[in-house]
Formats: sequence, C-alpha cells, structure tokens
Amino acid sequence: MPKNTPFAPIIGALAFVIGFAVIWHIWWLAVVGTIGLVVAVIIRATSDETEYVLTAIEVAKIESNIAARSQLA
Repeated sequence: MPKNTPFAPIIGALAFVIGFAVIWHIWWLAVVGTIGLVVAVIIRATSDETEYVLTAIEVAKIESNIAARSQLA
C-alpha cells in the first residue's frame, strides 16, 4: 500500500505559484517556485520508504469491523 505523503499538494501549490508568477511577470517568485518545485520532486523521487505491507490478517480484521458496523446501522 502506498504511504500517505504531503508532496502532492505541495507540488500542486508550487506549480500554481509558478503559473501565477509567470502570468503576472513576477520573475523572482517564478524562480523561487521553480527551485522549490524541483527540490520537492527530487525529495519525493529519492524517498525509499514510499509503501507499507498490509497483511491478509489485517485486511480480514478491517473487513470484519466494517461488516460489524454495517450490521449495526
């Protein structure tokens, strides 16, 4: 299973900043946003701990809890 990571919203926000800066010709902001975007992508791309293992026993426990809750409702 993939781990939750904050990089998707960070990359999206930085891309928005770059787009805003380029449209309004704020070149220093475009440069800062581009540097931030490149750094964020490099950090995400070089991360080794991006997933975890969910065993069949854990899945069975989760499913039984969901089934028990749906019977109560």
